[in-house]
Amino acid sequence: MLVAFLRRGSTILFLFPSTILPFLMHIPDFLHVFSQHPQVAALAHTLSHDRLPLIHAEGLQGSAAPVVLAALSTGRSIVKRPFLLICRDEEEAGYF
Repeated sequence: MLVAFLRRGSTILFLFPSTILPFLMHIPDFLHVFSQHPQVAALAHTLSHDRLPLIHAEGLQGSAAPVVLAALSTGRSIVKRPFLLICRDEEEAGYF
């Protein structure tokens, strides 16, 4: 279980309850690991086809949506297409 997820500059600090020391990871490394998740890799594969479907992502909590898009645009699962992201309102877009 993840207790804390903090960003300081280009480093991400993870604090787990079962460890005494925090786990540090640089953001590019984190995005690389995140891009290897089966669902993110499947989304990258879907987006790489010539005929793109309309994709509606649900259930992404907190910063998951920006992290998924960042993982899709960097690392191994790079999708070389523009993304159009539609938010509900200006406040949601500001937090994205």
